[in-house]
Amino acid sequence: MMTLADHALLQQYAADQSEAAFAALVDRHLPLVHSAALRRAHGDAHLAAEIAQGVFLILARKAGDIRPKTVLTGWLYRTTQYVAADAMRQKLRRQHREQQAYLESTLTGTDIVPAPDETEAVWHQLVPVLDAALQALRPADRDAVLLRYFENQPLAAVGAALGVSEDAARVRVNRALDKLRDRLAQQGVVLGGTAIAGAMSAHAVTAAPAALATTISAAAMTGTTFALTTFTMTTIQKIAVTAALTVTLGAGAYAMKEAHTAKAEAQRLRAQQAPLTDQLRELQAERDQASNQIVGLKETLAATGKNNLELMKLRGEVALWRQRAKLATFPRSADNPPAHDTAPAAGQPTDDSPAAQFDAQEQNVLRALQVIAKGIEVFADDYGGAPATNTVQLIPYLVRTNFAGNVKLNDFEFLTPGTAGKLVLRERQPRISPAGLWYRGYATADGKALEMTETNEDAFADFEQSQRP
Repeated sequence: MMTLADHALLQQYAADQSEAAFAALVDRHLPLVHSAALRRAHGDAHLAAEIAQGVFLILARKAGDIRPKTVLTGWLYRTTQYVAADAMRQKLRRQHREQQAYLESTLTGTDIVPAPDETEAVWHQLVPVLDAALQALRPADRDAVLLRYFENQPLAAVGAALGVSEDAARVRVNRALDKLRDRLAQQGVVLGGTAIAGAMSAHAVTAAPAALATTISAAAMTGTTFALTTFTMTTIQKIAVTAALTVTLGAGAYAMKEAHTAKAEAQRLRAQQAPLTDQLRELQAERDQASNQIVGLKETLAATGKNNLELMKLRGEVALWRQRAKLATFPRSADNPPAHDTAPAAGQPTDDSPAAQFDAQEQNVLRALQVIAKGIEVFADDYGGAPATNTVQLIPYLVRTNFAGNVKLNDFEFLTPGTAGKLVLRERQPRISPAGLWYRGYATADGKALEMTETNEDAFADFEQSQRP
């Protein structure tokens, strides 16, 4: 928040055109403005003085518009940056060769004397990049740095200006200094916060020429009444007056130009609209036709999915009957034991026979698949329909389950999501029965366990391919 003295002086000047009030503002803030202008002018004292005059001329014209919550220090600093940028651009345009020679002379160090102490050495590193880094800060952080280190105000005064307590001001200043240090580091100047603070406090603001304050006050008082015939304006002062007027006039001209452009664009689009309307109707008709086709395909897919499950059952039954027919053509012997799915008669293999062991293993696999399939179904319910994709995710749902025999969770693997319709899990390796048929168990997304029988191991790939959506 602006200090009461600053705001009171601005209001007094805006209401009564009080020269004393404006002079007090100039005396208070000129060192900050002039120092910032001097840095942007690369040490050109004459140009810095003109920039400072332009800044305070804008202040005189905007005095009645500045809100009480505005920090005047930050407002003057930002305005200095804008006026200095305009001044440098105009000078480069009109006096390019002379300015280039001047810049080369400053860059060679003819106007800069090496600092005899540490803070001055740090300051020379900061000068080329400091203002750009400050401009990159948020306004609140920039105001905190300017008040504390440029104007060297105590924390209590900084807090009063920002509308916070002294402790809060300390936190804000430290945080702003850290951000400034980071900005400087991005530009290649790596320094500690203490060094930056010390250099700014010692060198950021220097005394302005003694007669400059009087010149600025006179220029501002003359400029506000537009009696410019009695005052010879410099180039920078003309820039300041033009900037104050352009804010209003430029906005109106820009709005008129935009309106004209929009009207022309609307007319062009209307001219192009006629042929596009016919195309739009055709596209809408094609869209409706495609929508109807999609509905029909969805119904067909739903019926197909149901038929696929029936097909799975039929394929299993057919394979089983094929197995029985094949075994019926050969005499049973020790080398040709009966199929595991036929009940052993008297004299047939016992529970220790390969067929009986295979049958027991088959039952264990099917029970395990049923348990895992239920785990898959519960997992999907817990996660809003999202399917499980690996067996590790199912461990919490199977923690109290003991698979029979030598069946393990690692004996099963997930199929790639969406590649086999409702099939989500299968036995990692198919099993071959003593009769020479191949068996493989599957789990479906709806919590069911299935077993397929094939005459050769490669046929399972064909079966899984047939289940693709």
